Amino acid sequence: MLQPEEIAKIHSYLISGANHLCNSDRSNRTICLGGRNFQLDIWHKMGIISEPTNEALAIAMREASVEPEKHICA
Repeated sequence: MLQPEEIAKIHSYLISGANHLCNSDRSNRTICLGGRNFQLDIWHKMGIISEPTNEALAIAMREASVEPEKHICA
C-alpha cells in the first residue's frame, strides 16, 4: 500500500498532465487506469472537459487542435 506522501507525489504529476504507468504491465507502455481516472475527474472539476471520460477529453483536445488519437489510449 502506498504512503500518503507517495500518493500526493503521483497526484501532483498527474495534475500536470504526466501519465502514470500501469504497475501490472511489465512493458512500461500501458497508462494506469486509476491515474487516468484521477486526471479525468480533476479536469472535469476544473471545467476543462464536460464529463470525466476519454470521449469528453477527445472532444476538448480536438477543440484545442490536438489529435487525440495520438495521445489517448483506450
